[in-house]
Amino acid sequence: SIEDFDSEEALPHPYQWNNFSPEEVANHDENAARNVLRRMHHVNDITPRDFVEVCVDMKQQGVGGYDSWGARPEPFHQIPANRDYQWGFTLVPVRSANQANEAAKYDYR
Repeated sequence: SIEDFDSEEALPHPYQWNNFSPEEVANHDENAARNVLRRMHHVNDITPRDFVEVCVDMKQQGVGGYDSWGARPEPFHQIPANRDYQWGFTLVPVRSANQANEAAKYDYR
């Protein structure tokens, strides 16, 4: 997730799910969350229900500079917002380690 640690305490967000789209957050039950944990930060903090929902990021950019107080990452390590990006992945259900090993042999493109 992306956080601004300097202003985190100033923002009113007692019950939040980081790294989820507004549509995904809208489908979570905030009232139930109040009874589980004060602030939900990770997927494993959400109460299990009868569905699985995962957010997969194409790329993430960390601090990456030469210091941790404001230096920008080198251009090669930046992720410009003014470009189009395309990527994909395939989910292959498996029930055992042997099935996972067998499925890993194939090219799913």
